[in-house]
Amino acid sequence: MEPAEVARCTDINVILGRLREQMNLRGAKGIRGLAIAFRNADFNGNKSLDRSDFEEVLSNCGLFLKSPEITTLFRYFDVNGDGNLGYEEFLKGMAPPLNDRRLRLVRRAFDLLDVDGSGELTVADLAEKFVVTDHPDVRRGKARPEDVLEEFLGGFEGARAGDGDGKVSWDEFADYYHDLSASVPGDDYFAAMMEQCWCFSESEEPAINAELDRLEEMLRRKVAEKTRGAAGEAGVLRKAFRFFDADESNRITMDEFRRALEVFGIPLERRHTEGFFSRYDPNGDGMIQYDEFIQTILPDSLEPGETSIL
Repeated sequence: MEPAEVARCTDINVILGRLREQMNLRGAKGIRGLAIAFRNADFNGNKSLDRSDFEEVLSNCGLFLKSPEITTLFRYFDVNGDGNLGYEEFLKGMAPPLNDRRLRLVRRAFDLLDVDGSGELTVADLAEKFVVTDHPDVRRGKARPEDVLEEFLGGFEGARAGDGDGKVSWDEFADYYHDLSASVPGDDYFAAMMEQCWCFSESEEPAINAELDRLEEMLRRKVAEKTRGAAGEAGVLRKAFRFFDADESNRITMDEFRRALEVFGIPLERRHTEGFFSRYDPNGDGMIQYDEFIQTILPDSLEPGETSIL
């Protein structure tokens, strides 16, 4: 990258950082509120705004930049050189991906709410379980409880194709916190927000990891006890997973995983099932590729001359 390009990218990051700081001071609305304002100002629906409209939207949202900073934004986000800023790319720049710590917290909250392991939540359940009085913006007097709840629930209805069914998928849940994360300045503040709103403790994670390690060792021992002949320990475990893999996708849900481990005499508590999925479901879609799980916990199990007694 040329020095001029490096300088320009640095300028962009500084400017976007200033906007994030201002959004944090404004409270709950964040990226989603800004996105709605952009769409409302986009009368011709081409997903771009001229400079005058862009400045007006920022001002109406309580966000202010100096003229040279706006010029820099337009030079960076005016991809086709027509003098307009593509606000979808701008919003992506405003909301960087969730880092590992934040993503783990969001996944944990979703799994705690997804009591039936279906991979979907209901809006009614979210409204009932969301502890709005402990939201940091409410506690600091930056927002009213009813406003935070309305903003939270409104972040799901209409956000993705197929909305309006009263259900919230993992993608919708993660997208909401991805957008909100841009206006939360530090990881500790984000963690406190998640803990207080969903009533769990991030510090419990080391303890649950130790319990998962113990359960994995127990599973290895139980599988070894059931193994005879050519199939090998991996074959024994794979056979159990396939039995419960209803759609034959080589992927299993939380409920299917739990039932498969019960075959080996290992009943799982809900928190353990959630812990295994946090560990082995890297993309957070509520499914585990069981061949990858088997390769991880039984890497040296394929011995010739072994079979299953299942």
